[in-house]
Amino acid sequence: MNRLAPRVSYTLQDIIGVRCGYLNAPDREILFRKTAELSDHVFTISEFSRSDFAAFYRSEVPMPVIYHGTNFGATPGEFRSGEYVLVMGNAFAHKGVTDAVRHLGGTWPVVVLGGEAGVPSDNVRWLASGNLTRQYVRELLVNARVLVYPSHYEGFGLPVIDALALGKPVVVRDTAVSREVAEAVQSENLYRVGSLKYLHSTVQRLFDQRANPPRTPPRRWHTAAEEYVAAFREILTSDVDLSKLRARWDLLRTLESVSPS
Repeated sequence: MNRLAPRVSYTLQDIIGVRCGYLNAPDREILFRKTAELSDHVFTISEFSRSDFAAFYRSEVPMPVIYHGTNFGATPGEFRSGEYVLVMGNAFAHKGVTDAVRHLGGTWPVVVLGGEAGVPSDNVRWLASGNLTRQYVRELLVNARVLVYPSHYEGFGLPVIDALALGKPVVVRDTAVSREVAEAVQSENLYRVGSLKYLHSTVQRLFDQRANPPRTPPRRWHTAAEEYVAAFREILTSDVDLSKLRARWDLLRTLESVSPS
C-alpha cells in the first residue's frame, strides 16, 4: 500500500484494544498512535471515539466523524414484535453480557449473543459470537421483542441503530457514546440506564410494546458512503503531503529491514 498510494486514509472504530489491559499488548499502543500520525486522513465513527483517542494519546490528529448506518427495516415484513429479550455483545468483560443476563432474572425468554454461558436454564439460550452470518444476526434482531446492549465501552454500537431501524425498544447503559447516539438518531425507542439494577424494571416496562417503523427515518449506509466519497474527493484535490509520505516510507522500510523474512 505504501508503494502504490501517495495518500493513506482509514477509519478508527475505537481504542478498546489499548483501553482494556486484557486486550492490550506491548506494541499495540505504539501502533495505534503511529498509524494515526502517519496517515493522511483518519476518520472516526463518533465524537466519543475521536475525543477518547485525543485524550489517551494527548494527540491533535484531526479525525472527522462519519457515523455508521443501517440497512435494517427496509421491508415491512421486518417489523415484528418478537418473542424474547435479545442480549448482544461478546465474551469480553467490558461487554457486560453475563451481568445483564443475571439482572434480567429469568422473567422472559432470553437469547444471548456472546458472554460466558452460565447455569443451564430453559429460559436462556446462549449463542457464541464471532461465527454467525450477518443474515442470522438480522433474524435474531427481527424476532426479538427488546434488545439489551449492556456494553461499558463502544465506539458507536452498531446493533443499537440496527434494532432501532426495526422499531425495537433498545436498552443501553447511560454512557457518553450512548448519549451521542441518542442525539444522532433521535429515536423514542432508545432507553439508557445508569446501572444494571434498573435493567429488569426497564425491560418489564418495554416488553409489551409492539414494534413499529421509527418515526424518524434511520440513517442508511448509503448516506455514510456518500459522506466518505465526498471526503475522498476533497482529499484527492489537495497536494500530496511529501513529508508524511517520506516519514511513512522510512519507517516501513526500517521495519522491513529488521523483520525476519
